[in-house]
Parts: sequence; C-alpha cells; structure tokens
Amino acid sequence: MTPYLFVFGTLRDPILLALVSGMDNLHEAARPATAAGWCVEKVRDQVFPAIRTDQDGVAHGLLLSDVPAQAMARLNFFETAFGYSLQMADVDVETTCVQAEIYVPDRADAQTDGPWDFALWQRLGRAQFLEVASEIMSVYTHQTQDNLPVNVAAIAVRAHARLRAKIQPYQTGMRHSFTSSDVEVKSLTQPYSKFFAVQEFALTHPKFDGTRSDILRREVFASGDAVSVLPYDPRLDKVVLIEQFRVGAFARGDRKPWLLEAVAGRIEVGQTPEEAALREAEEEAGLTISRLEKISEYYTTPGAYNEYIYSYIGCVDLSGFERDFHGLASEYEDIATHLVAVDDLISMMTTGQINNSPLVISALWLALNRDRLQKDWTGA
Repeated sequence: MTPYLFVFGTLRDPILLALVSGMDNLHEAARPATAAGWCVEKVRDQVFPAIRTDQDGVAHGLLLSDVPAQAMARLNFFETAFGYSLQMADVDVETTCVQAEIYVPDRADAQTDGPWDFALWQRLGRAQFLEVASEIMSVYTHQTQDNLPVNVAAIAVRAHARLRAKIQPYQTGMRHSFTSSDVEVKSLTQPYSKFFAVQEFALTHPKFDGTRSDILRREVFASGDAVSVLPYDPRLDKVVLIEQFRVGAFARGDRKPWLLEAVAGRIEVGQTPEEAALREAEEEAGLTISRLEKISEYYTTPGAYNEYIYSYIGCVDLSGFERDFHGLASEYEDIATHLVAVDDLISMMTTGQINNSPLVISALWLALNRDRLQKDWTGA
C-alpha cells in the first residue's frame, strides 16, 4: 500500500476517483490537506490542471492514506496517460506535516491559464472528463499492444462526441419510443485504440414484437464527430472542391483513390460544429467563410461506424480564387483545390466523379436551394 497520496485536481471528485481507482469508498477516508510551496493551474485548452512549484503558493487537495496497490496501479496508469508521474512533497493535514506522493507533470513547460478552479471544473468540465476517464480506464482493463500507448487527444475527441450525443435533442416521429436506456450492454471491450478505435459490444435490445433479442456481438469503428462544408460563391455560382488521397477507397481496391470532396474534418474538443467548419475551410482550402447555413446532420454508416457529420454550405468570395495546394503538414495532408460551376457539380454526380456521401448530400441540397441562396446572400 502507498502510505500517503495527495490529489489536487480532478481526482478530488469522488465519482472520478472511484472510476479511476476502481474503489467506491476511497474518497470517504480522504482528508482535506494543503501543500505549501506549490500552486495548481489550469492547463491551457484542457479541462484538467497541473501543479508546479511556487514558493508563495499553496495547493489545496485531499490526502489519501494506505491506497491499495491495485488502486495505485490504476491511478498511475491514468496519470501516466496525461504525462504525470509521482514525486514526494510535504503535505499539511490538520496539525501534522507528512511526506506524501503527488502527481507532477513530467514536463515543466506546460502552458497554463491561471489558477485551477475545482468548483468551476465540476460545473463545466466534469461531464466531459468523466467520458475521457471512462475510455482510458477501459484501455487499462484490456491492455494490448494495439491500444497502447494511450492517445488522450483522440480519446478526448471521441468523448466529446459521446457527450454531445447524450445531450442532443431528438424527435421520435414515426420511430418507436425505444431509447439507448433500453439497450443492455453485457460487455464492452476496446481491443484497438489509436487515432480511431474499435469497440466490441455484447448487448441485447428490445424487439418490436415485445420480446428481447438474443445477445448480439457487434464491432464498431469509433471516431469523433465531424463536419463538412461546401464553399459556395452565390455571385459566381461556383463552389470549391478539394481532392486528396483516401486510404478507405484504396483499401476497397478503388483504382482512383484520390477523391473529390467537400472540405471536412473532425470537431476538436471545445469546438462547436460551426467553429470546426470555419477552421477546416481555412486549413484545407485557404478560404474564409463569411456565412454558414446548415444542410443536415447524419450518420454515415451507422451499422458499423459511429461517425456523425454536420454538413454546411459556406458563403465565400471566390473572385480571386487560384487553384492551390493546402493541408496541415502535421496531419500529413496533401490537398488540391478545384473551382467548379454548380451546373458542372450536379452533372459530376451522374458520371461518378463525386462518390462520397457528404459531397453528394451537399450538392443535391445546393441544387434545391441555390436560387434562394443567391437571393438571400447577394440581396439580389
């Protein structure tokens, strides 16, 4: 057992501590404590803190005593995923000073945004972080060479999508009243977890005849939510398409795996779909969108793939457009842009030049709405 462990950030939350440690009662014996000479600050663009030395600072947290080895192994796995490791520090608890272990960032150059506010995190960041922690600990439970090391950034994007789905309103309409709460998950494993993940479910669900299904075993290719945006100039009546190599088409055996597409990309943590659409237009096509109109939101292949796409038309001035090459080198993107008249765009669907769902959906929508957009967006 570890004699003393001082937790100063998200692990102060009893639900998170129980999830990570695997012990429901660990928080009950915790005592409020402080560590003089340290300060706790929010990590920039993240929903967790870092601790650093500060001669005038005082870090507030909880002191855990005699943490079992199995719980410590889980806690170490979780903290290591974020780049933290154990270090000794003096901790004041009640009227006593003890030597305790604390999790300190391995790198001292973390960018921070002022003091960490635990109460604010519980209100605004806790739900998202619990989703992240849940997937990290599922990797711990089923560690393989295919899901290690933990890719926290990719997990955070998937967690962000799951949280968005949980709070997203839905309409039953003609659909049955079944909801996700009617599905019973017998087991869930994640044998592969990198930029994307593969999840294996064993589950049962209610059937339309009032009975319940046998246990179904299903694999899901897991991603985060994504956006697409078709840049459209209503004055020129032209759009910009991008072209890039697509490994999915190549894996299928397509002899032409360079596809014409709408601008598209993942919704990063903390971004709205609209913000992601504007960012992707700049990164992939060098374009500044002045106005967005939503087309639809939808699953691409819900029988095996959890990706959910938000599609938009973006108003853009293409009067000075020049064909160019774009993309982020950090993501190995190699993207060419094309200027296409809308009439040609429609005919390209019939010839097979356009063969991916976000662009097909966007082109058909534009064909139905181009007259209105030209009027609304130009004032003509």
